[in-house]
Amino acid sequence: MEKIELDDMWCAIKHMKYSIRSPRKQTCIDCRKVLKGDEDIIMLINNYIFFPNCLIHKSCIENMGGINTGLKTLKLRFEESKKLSKQAEKLWPK
Repeated sequence: MEKIELDDMWCAIKHMKYSIRSPRKQTCIDCRKVLKGDEDIIMLINNYIFFPNCLIHKSCIENMGGINTGLKTLKLRFEESKKLSKQAEKLWPK
């Protein structure tokens, strides 16, 4: 497992092959496709500091421009979704 620093915080990255051990289906955070056995994936762990801990296809993060660019892209997407969620709460309070 390697650690990458992003905006003075760390993100742990683990390259691995996906193996099915749970009946729950896991999806790629980028393309939203269900992960299948023996696919090259990357586990991203940062304890919800920038985005949720997640799994992503290795090819998806490479299409984003590499690990560093991909992490920044995921961080921006998560920040945007949090803003939209807050707006939705104002429109439709519980």
